[in-house]
Amino acid sequence: MKEHLSSQEINNEGREKVPTIEEILNICGVDSKDFIEPPKELNDEQGIYYLEIKIKGEKEGEVVSYEYRRKGEFPEGHKSSGTSIHIATYDNNGDFIRYPDHIAEYDDKKKEWNKL
Repeated sequence: MKEHLSSQEINNEGREKVPTIEEILNICGVDSKDFIEPPKELNDEQGIYYLEIKIKGEKEGEVVSYEYRRKGEFPEGHKSSGTSIHIATYDNNGDFIRYPDHIAEYDDKKKEWNKL
């Protein structure tokens, strides 16, 4: 069952409002004090188009990675067909424990986030 998250405003050009880091953290249910390294953030003139956040996993040696990707084509080869947030869990060696999976996506028509 999908859970609707806070509605996003539309800017004057009709594009979705790009969320801030704080809004992305809220959707993920993550607190910035839980970061195990500084987030990787890529921006353009509209705001964040890629954000990777890493926190400690539940077990010793696990790392949980959240990735926000905005819809569009961007520098550095980033391309996304939709705005979404993924989660993955891996060990200290970089081997996946849980492969990347959607946890939320932005609905262009309803102008809101859906938690999956």
